[in-house]
Amino acid sequence: MTTRTRFAPSPTGFIHLGNIRSALYPWAFARATGGKFILRIEDTDVERSSQEAVDVILQGMAWLGLNHDEGPFYQMQRMERYKVVLAQLVAAGHVYPCYMSVAELDALRERQMAAKEKPRYDHATTAHGDLKRVRFCPLYPRVLSLCCASKRLCKVWCHGKTRSKG
Repeated sequence: MTTRTRFAPSPTGFIHLGNIRSALYPWAFARATGGKFILRIEDTDVERSSQEAVDVILQGMAWLGLNHDEGPFYQMQRMERYKVVLAQLVAAGHVYPCYMSVAELDALRERQMAAKEKPRYDHATTAHGDLKRVRFCPLYPRVLSLCCASKRLCKVWCHGKTRSKG
């Protein structure tokens, strides 16, 4: 089995030392094990991503000698594939909808942090215990959450965009 590592910078600003550190470890591990180092551009924040930032990332990595074996792959170019997989997850019952708005989710997170609690989704607007009762409403934006065996949840699709906030 070939080792495959990746670096996935977000082109929302210029590359900095933290980015380089995050790239160095997977690059070095791939080189030490004869593996592949993959560059994935995490351009899902279309409002803040820029080609200028992508160019700086590519130039900086080349200047440092952190050459990638595959890529760069752009996340937004794979959006159709993600939609297909998401539809499969919905059909299989592996995701469920949350009808809280982004503002409501942010407010929930802020309340939990103010109370010194770990931010987590509280299932207030789902029928998580009975997934078959939940109906998808195409007119109302929703978040689709992954049903995990450990009951820890991962947001996978939020209001038509991927969302990385927990």
